[in-house]
Amino acid sequence: LRSFFLGQREPLLYAFQSAMPRQPVPPIKQTITRYLRSIQPLLGAEEYAVQEKEALRFAEEEGPRLQRYLLLKSWLSGNYVSDW
Repeated sequence: LRSFFLGQREPLLYAFQSAMPRQPVPPIKQTITRYLRSIQPLLGAEEYAVQEKEALRFAEEEGPRLQRYLLLKSWLSGNYVSDW
């Protein structure tokens, strides 16, 4: 089946990218939660508290504006994650 679609050559790295479904942009709260969960084992309680406070501030201040830019980027680009 592979040779039917590609012939005898190897596919290029991004040859089927347009056939892949678009990945949704995760909500900013989900991203912050996952970020905090990932750094918790790496930091002490004091350092974690500082990072948690900073992440929550980000989610309230700059986050919503940057999230809108990311949504716009996802609509205009085939890959909003690596196409910068």
